[in-house]
Amino acid sequence: MNSDKHMFSALVPAASKRTQMPNQIGGPAGAAIPSILSSSSAAHLASVAKTTAEALPPRQGGMPVATLLGQVEESSVHYVVTTIDNKGRLADQSPLRALGWLPEAAISIAAARGAMVLVTRNNGPDTVTRQGHLRLPAPVRHSCRIKTGARLLVAALPEQDMLLIYPSSTVDAALLAYHQSLRDEVQR
Repeated sequence: MNSDKHMFSALVPAASKRTQMPNQIGGPAGAAIPSILSSSSAAHLASVAKTTAEALPPRQGGMPVATLLGQVEESSVHYVVTTIDNKGRLADQSPLRALGWLPEAAISIAAARGAMVLVTRNNGPDTVTRQGHLRLPAPVRHSCRIKTGARLLVAALPEQDMLLIYPSSTVDAALLAYHQSLRDEVQR
């Protein structure tokens, strides 16, 4: 219990720092944010954060509450968490609809380093099923250690006309690394 409290406190700024915002994007995840956001998005986010922080009175006691930022530019990426059945079919068809991929469309499916699955639309050897489902071949599932009933994070990228599929172990590793970088930044 005490270690959970310590981990949580490393991720949440102290009450005295809660209303202080940097002049530019930085904060605990300073190194990660600029690589994700364009410079114009980062500048907009920083100005909204600063304005919001200046307008709010300091909180008195209680649990910390995240400050709501103004409207942030929405991503064109369509995310969904779905399960996979014993035949390798993904339950949720919405990523395929977001990309405009029709039943029986020719696709290529490949495992990337056993950590994710890359699906592209081309004249590949695989196809979307007649019912409009994406079916991952057994060698790809085995390479990424994806078992029946597993929950997968699926990202449809319309601008690149591709799907990325992440097993929960890959999502766990990415989030743990991200939170470790937050803790390291706070402890400096």
